[in-house]
Amino acid sequence: MDNTFSIGKTDLSERTYSSRCRGTLGELFQGPFFTKEGVDIAIISAVADKYVKASFTINESEGDCNLKELGKTKVKRAIDNYCHLKGISSPTGNWSFKSELKVGAGMSSSTSDIVAALKCFSSHMNKELTFYDIVNSLSGVERSDTVFLEQPCLYLSRKQQIIDIYKPQGKIYCYYAIESNVVDTTSTKDALIDHYIENKNEYSILLDDVYSSFKSGDLKKICECSTKSALLSQGIMPKKNFWHFYSSLNQIKSDGLIVAHTGSLIGLLFCKEPEDSIKEDISKLFSESGLEVEKGIIG
Repeated sequence: MDNTFSIGKTDLSERTYSSRCRGTLGELFQGPFFTKEGVDIAIISAVADKYVKASFTINESEGDCNLKELGKTKVKRAIDNYCHLKGISSPTGNWSFKSELKVGAGMSSSTSDIVAALKCFSSHMNKELTFYDIVNSLSGVERSDTVFLEQPCLYLSRKQQIIDIYKPQGKIYCYYAIESNVVDTTSTKDALIDHYIENKNEYSILLDDVYSSFKSGDLKKICECSTKSALLSQGIMPKKNFWHFYSSLNQIKSDGLIVAHTGSLIGLLFCKEPEDSIKEDISKLFSESGLEVEKGIIG
C-alpha cells in the first residue's frame, strides 16, 4: 500500500498552501467487529467525489493560527498532534476551508477537514505525510473514516486500524439527500454497541457477505450489502424515508440503498448511470419525500 499522499499547490509569492480531501456519502457497511477484547465499530466508507479544500497562508507575525476562531478545534488538535510527533512548532498564519460536505450529516466533513489540513501543513513543512502520520494525528481526536485511502477497506474507526483492504470496486452512482439538520454523534457509541450485540447473528451473516462481495468486486452484491447494513441500522438510528425508498427499489431499478449510519444522509445506488427516464423517477421519489436530490460517485 502506498502510504504517501500528494501535496497541494503552493503559491510561493503569497506563501499559501492548499490541499484537498474527499468526503463520503455514508457507509457501504457499518457494524460490529468482535474480538477477544470486546466489540469495535467497523466501517467501509463510501468515499466519493465530494471535497473539502484547506488553504494555509503563512504569517509568522501572528501569535497563533485562526483555527479556533473558525470553529475547527478538532483540526487544531490534530495539527498539534502532528507537530508533537514531528518535533516541530505549531503553525502561525491563517487557515480557510471550502467544502462540499454538509456538517453533521454523515459525509465525513470533520475527518476530511483534518486530512486536508494535514496534507496542506506537511506541504508547507516539506515533509512526507504517511498513513501512520494521519492515524496518529487523528488518535484521541475523533472516530474517523478512511477518506485518506485510495482503496476501500474494512476499518475500525475508533482504533484507526485497517482490518481488510480491497481492490477498487469501480464506480457506483449515488443519488442522495440530507433528511435533517446536524446529527450529534458524540454519545452514540454505547447505543451502537448494544444494538450490535443484540443483533450479533444478523451482523455476522452480513459481514461474511461483505467479505465475499468486496473481495470479488461484485458491484451489485456490494450494493446489496449496503442495503442490508442500512436495514439493520433502522433498529438504532432510523431514517425517516427509509421504508418509502426501500419499497421503491425495484420500481426505480436501483441496485441498493445507502445511509450515513450515524448521520442523516440517505441515497439510492446504481451500478450504472441511470437513463434519463429513471432519473426523472428518482427526482420524483425524492420530491415526494420533500427532499432535494444530489448526485455523487462512490469509488
